[in-house]
Amino acid sequence: MPFTLSHVQVTDADSLIRKCDFPAIQDNPLHLIMFPRSCPETWESEIRWMVNNLKHTLETQRSNFRKVCAEDGTPVGFAGWTIEQREAPRDIESRSSQKQDVNPDPDTLDVDAWLDVSKMFRVERKRVLHGRKNIWRELLH
Repeated sequence: MPFTLSHVQVTDADSLIRKCDFPAIQDNPLHLIMFPRSCPETWESEIRWMVNNLKHTLETQRSNFRKVCAEDGTPVGFAGWTIEQREAPRDIESRSSQKQDVNPDPDTLDVDAWLDVSKMFRVERKRVLHGRKNIWRELLH
């Protein structure tokens, strides 16, 4: 089966989250920490939140993403890397409070856990990468 590799566009966010990212994280411990009350009835609001966050990331053009699609165009995975330094924790908190009307946090999101996990990832990323840039992360389903 042939696959294609191409740039991710903002318009790809919905299909990438629905077909790749969200199905891949359902049993992930980090997802369970961040969304402790997640259930099938709440998935749509969680998906919309993730889609809007990916769109924001793509619109800021501070990250670079590639998608892999099957022959029929269905996405089967995507990967991205950071071009610039990520937001500081206060910027994330500020963006979260400012975006309530545009992209409200799902009721199932534990905001404190999300901020704590994000902070831990930034600290670990800094420790592991030692200033290296253009490092990929893969999200395959």
